[in-house]
Amino acid sequence: MYGNVITYLAGGAVAFSIAMTMVATMLSPLLTPTLVELLGSAYMDIPFWPMMQTIILTVVTPLTLGMLLRTRLGDRIALAEQIAPGIASTAIIIICGYAVASNHERIADTPFTVIFLVILLNFLGYLLGWLAGRVFRFERSYRITLAIEIGMQNAGLGAALALKHFEPETALPGALFAVWCIITATGVTRYLHKKSATALPAV
Repeated sequence: MYGNVITYLAGGAVAFSIAMTMVATMLSPLLTPTLVELLGSAYMDIPFWPMMQTIILTVVTPLTLGMLLRTRLGDRIALAEQIAPGIASTAIIIICGYAVASNHERIADTPFTVIFLVILLNFLGYLLGWLAGRVFRFERSYRITLAIEIGMQNAGLGAALALKHFEPETALPGALFAVWCIITATGVTRYLHKKSATALPAV
């Protein structure tokens, strides 16, 4: 959801962003536990089915209820669209804030490698998303959307899963990533706004 808000502010293709979010959300209950098990089972026991249930309850169910509610709001849909991004952002802040609070004694001892990988993952997501859009000859607004959606992975979900199914310290990278995404997204949005303003013809 936060990626959808940033896409809107950055002048991206909002409908494309929402469609990508919906597809990713519907696939996440199966793909996320599968990838975690493939990549992490050598280091720890992965609770595959409990993770799937958590994702369904925290991601798929709210999305489905939101889609059903949208059909019943009628004239109040505009107000709901203004309120919903704030609620989603608040939820992400609460989750990541709890993850940081649970690890406040460990933050100062966070290895530089973790911080570097957080920054690298975000940067590569933006870069590869933008380049993929150019390879497939997407117009500029779609390239912006693809870069944002890939660069801003669902760190809130990652932190929630880590807090629910693993030790508290496993949620720290996700929480740090969410904070870093907010910082970079703000900078990117400001840059794109300034670039769009300078590109407008003088009246």
